[in-house]
Amino acid sequence: MKIASDGSRVHWATWLGGSGPEVPNCGIRTDSERNVYLNFTTRSDDVPTTDQAHDRTYNGQGDAFIAKLSPDGSQLLFGTYFGGSGIEEGNSTHNINLDSKGNAYLATWTTSDDLPVTQGAFQTELAGGANDVAIAKFSTETGALMACTLVGGSGDEEPDGIEVHSNGDVLFAGKTSSDDYPLTETAIQSQRSSQHDATLTVLSADFSRLKFSSFFGGPSYDYGRACYLDQHGNLYLTGSTNGPGWPLRQAAQPRFGGGGGGKELCYEGGCFAGDVILLKLQRQPE
Repeated sequence: MKIASDGSRVHWATWLGGSGPEVPNCGIRTDSERNVYLNFTTRSDDVPTTDQAHDRTYNGQGDAFIAKLSPDGSQLLFGTYFGGSGIEEGNSTHNINLDSKGNAYLATWTTSDDLPVTQGAFQTELAGGANDVAIAKFSTETGALMACTLVGGSGDEEPDGIEVHSNGDVLFAGKTSSDDYPLTETAIQSQRSSQHDATLTVLSADFSRLKFSSFFGGPSYDYGRACYLDQHGNLYLTGSTNGPGWPLRQAAQPRFGGGGGGKELCYEGGCFAGDVILLKLQRQPE
């Protein structure tokens, strides 16, 4: 729905879904023309799709879905499934973003060995763990798949947050349990330090290589939950940790505040850990 800026009325509201369940933690973005883009996970085989969209057929077990609505909410400009024969369920509230042309970028996780990766992709096959990150780019006109790659190691990965640079590079945050998560020579931390470390990764605009990738973490459960790229190219990472040991520098709060109890805390709506983490990386000349 769209609500007036003063909260006095609802401008428009619409349903979007099928006869099965849609996971409620839907992501949302708007472009310069006020078109509305959504991402969510569905187990419905009849969510409305559009002509020329990437995939008009449900692939089973749980697919990602990407949609574009007109500014007044009255038209589905494109709607497409995205997935393979496994599960794609890592669609969180900040796992979609847009470039200046309105092309949509999705970060999710997948268990599918038949995900539609594109020619020249950085990683074309699952790395052998429980699930890998999948990054995909969709056309603003039709929702056609423009690029797709996997990123992962022999453990499990989960992305949570995606940003797009003005040059098309893609920044995404997440977590991993893989010792062999793909890193670059410029990694700040080259070895995994706990059961799950946070990750921050920059993928080239053509999805063919990693421009930066690093572990971040200490002896506790660390999770990269969101990321940001400022106008100067500096990278920001925020997330959570459930114990002391996160590497600090010029810290506003130098000590772990408590909570977490040594493991990730889960409830019906999701999981969280003890303290928030925040990190800034200075841009270096290429």
